[in-house]
Amino acid sequence: MSPTFRSQIETAAARFAKSVIQAVRGASLADILAETEGAPENRGPGRPRKIEPSAAPTAVPPVVKRGRGRPNTILLGNVSAAVVFVKSNPGASGGVIRRVLGIHRESLKRTMNRAVETGLLRREGEKRKSTYWPV
Repeated sequence: MSPTFRSQIETAAARFAKSVIQAVRGASLADILAETEGAPENRGPGRPRKIEPSAAPTAVPPVVKRGRGRPNTILLGNVSAAVVFVKSNPGASGGVIRRVLGIHRESLKRTMNRAVETGLLRREGEKRKSTYWPV
């Protein structure tokens, strides 16, 4: 790069930066917030995207986490919710199902095993690479 071309670029960049700073200083806080309202949220490197609650199926009743001493009907509710979700999202992993439906990690194992045992879903892969498909 020739020295004159480099100096032209540096001069143009300095002018641009100066005009941007003047524009920001002259704007009101309301104007700045109005411009940045639609800006994407910074999640940091390598962090997964948030799954919106609207991605969950609407026909499924709310899923209740199953704890010790809870009736088996809650597990069956989780199974039906998982089956409905997998039918609308074939090939979903257990982690996605758990996050979208709000099922506790340990309860997810029982839920998905019950769905596979009863023939409602099919599992492909092993351990953390498992994906679930409708039958």
